[in-house]
Amino acid sequence: MIYEPVTRAELNAHHGPRPGAVALRNFLLFFFNSVGARDGGIYNRRTVRGGTSMSTHATGRAIDIMVPSQEVGNAVWMAVASKAPWNGVQMIIWNRYVWKPGEQVRPYGGVNPHTDHVHIELTNGAADTMTTEWLGKVYA
Repeated sequence: MIYEPVTRAELNAHHGPRPGAVALRNFLLFFFNSVGARDGGIYNRRTVRGGTSMSTHATGRAIDIMVPSQEVGNAVWMAVASKAPWNGVQMIIWNRYVWKPGEQVRPYGGVNPHTDHVHIELTNGAADTMTTEWLGKVYA
């Protein structure tokens, strides 16, 4: 999978949470709410913390799942990463590490260490078309 950075055209076209991001957030919260996971947001028109490039949150295709513990964060990370070829995930940041499908997990050196939430980025296709019904089949 090729990483899709934010483009000017994408910023101009999207001004809120995209349906696939909403579907994945709702799907994950359905399963992890009982262990304390909460919605950390999808859409936020801003740059990457500490940087000048626009965040995928600015296009509505990044999800933050707040977690109460490392154990819950690890479980969310693994649930999402294990199905990345089918759920359209292009990157996960959690607990000072970053992962992209087809790559090794590596240390994350961004300003926010992501120790209280799992950051999940979707491809444009997944952000626009993924549904909870599709996710139900992926995770069945």
